[in-house]
Amino acid sequence: MASISEPPKFYTPARDFMQSLTDPIVAGHPQQLPWMGIPSMRGLDKDVAEAFGLKNQPAIEIGEVLPNTPAAAAGLARGNIIVKVNGQPLERPDEPKELPGILARQLRRMKVGEKVTLSILPASGQPMKDVTLTLEAMPMRANLAKRYFAEDLGF
Repeated sequence: MASISEPPKFYTPARDFMQSLTDPIVAGHPQQLPWMGIPSMRGLDKDVAEAFGLKNQPAIEIGEVLPNTPAAAAGLARGNIIVKVNGQPLERPDEPKELPGILARQLRRMKVGEKVTLSILPASGQPMKDVTLTLEAMPMRANLAKRYFAEDLGF
């Protein structure tokens, strides 16, 4: 009965909805989400991170970089290890597989056109370097893209 008379209270951090209040969506204009062009990432588990010299530090390995994107223009490549974003270490998750989602959420809080500095390890044994890129608008997904009728094909 307690759950009916006293419903649970949910906490939503202000930073998750404050951007929508300061920059509201306008009818007829799709929302632009920031994007850097890395569709495939994975969080490094403890053993692999230590092999790169990252003891007790969360890190993300880049799996793929799409051509003609901010990440490609900045020189990021498959196998680079992201250690910091804008000088801050990545948030520590419960499981390494949660790291890409945490980074994606962090980037979604930014705006299109904003600059992001990633501290990366290019390869094992190489020094860390900072790479700066400018976030672009995420391309429309197939279900939102404009449709065209091909007269010759009939669809």
